Amino acid sequence: HQESAGTGVDWFMVTISDDEMEAYLTCHKRPKNANADVIMEELKRQGVTKGIDKDAIEQTLKQVAENKPMKIASGRPAEDGKDGWYEYFFRTEVVRTPKHLEDGRVDYQNIEWFETVKENQKLVYYHKAGNGTFGYTVTGLLLKPHKGKELPMLRGSGYILEDDGQTYRSMMNGRIELRENQLIISRLFEFDEITMATGNVDVDGNVHIKGHVGSKTVIRATGDIVIDGFVESAVIESGGNIVLRNGVNASNQGLIYAKEKIVGRFFETAIVKCDGDIHADYSMDSQIYAKGKIVFSGSKGLLIGGRVEAQKGLSAYNIGNSAGALTAILFGTSRETRKLAKEQQEHMADIRREIEIFTKSYEDFQKKYSPEVLNGMELYLKLENAIYTKENEFKQLRKEHDLLKKEIKESDLADVRVRGYLYEGVLFESSGQKWKPKTVYGVRVKKKDNRITILKY
Repeated sequence: HQESAGTGVDWFMVTISDDEMEAYLTCHKRPKNANADVIMEELKRQGVTKGIDKDAIEQTLKQVAENKPMKIASGRPAEDGKDGWYEYFFRTEVVRTPKHLEDGRVDYQNIEWFETVKENQKLVYYHKAGNGTFGYTVTGLLLKPHKGKELPMLRGSGYILEDDGQTYRSMMNGRIELRENQLIISRLFEFDEITMATGNVDVDGNVHIKGHVGSKTVIRATGDIVIDGFVESAVIESGGNIVLRNGVNASNQGLIYAKEKIVGRFFETAIVKCDGDIHADYSMDSQIYAKGKIVFSGSKGLLIGGRVEAQKGLSAYNIGNSAGALTAILFGTSRETRKLAKEQQEHMADIRREIEIFTKSYEDFQKKYSPEVLNGMELYLKLENAIYTKENEFKQLRKEHDLLKKEIKESDLADVRVRGYLYEGVLFESSGQKWKPKTVYGVRVKKKDNRITILKY
């Protein structure tokens, strides 16, 4: 610490640090009648009024060696206020990954997919930022704290904020999610089972079916769909995820489609499409399409027969079987995706040409007429609006095209990983290239230099 010059009498000296947070006593040759009163008077004379440690003064007089500075007063720093924080009364994170069992199987039956709440349930309480605690110096100067920072209010839907501005309550029974600063409660519709007798389901929200789903039924939901029982040849379409705790045997009828992810125990003679990833134990004689990855996990992890398209790759334990079941696998960027990218490029070129034509005409008008005349010309104003509209259209299309190019780049790195046997009878295809393997064990199939190659896994 730095000390200011102190003053005292002939046998002691009091010094105060530059920041006035500490005061020290240094004793020289002490008289027999040395006492604390004299020191207290000197402290008072120097303005030291706070944080005085009288025990330290007595101790210094009794035992401490001469000419050794001892701290006898301490200030207290200001304590800044605690930042505001949210206290949640529900699980803010739900692990959506099925549990791997000791025998290598995957437990889809007990997978948790979302957290539910009841109407008027207390969800969140916001603890406001604290003001903090004042501090002081040894000379009695107050030190002002900084108030803690407040957090922004939660945004979202399906809840109310009480008059205290701190308590959030649910407006309905439903599913709750916390996405960064968004608190979203959406409706949850629960059914014991869905059959032709119960009728179809078409809802804005999430669906939970506790039993099975019969043939020739239809289930559509804007949110997630969770089915505990078996699924027959039904049409199931989700704007979110689909979770099938058991499996599907659809006799090559119906359709299972999800905009995000599909998780299921197994697919037999099913038609499954997904804009995201697909996870299952096994698939047999099914048609499966995913813009993301397809993963057949666990000790089974089987893919036998049918046709599978995995834009971002495929993983399985065994593919095909010893009987040579025909199993077609397409991986990497699909023809449709490349076609769409080409169409986007051509469309952008058309828009650019239109903008150039409109801009030339626009500039010609500006050369011929004054601003006053131009502002009254309908054709000129229409050109101005057309240029603005086309430029915005081009920006939006360019943004979509950039995202698609990123998707293609990721898909071009896709591969097929086989932890067990890859049997004869499997047909691979990627970007127009085809390849049929002999039976091998533990391999990785990928595209390299425009050819499908096989590597040891």
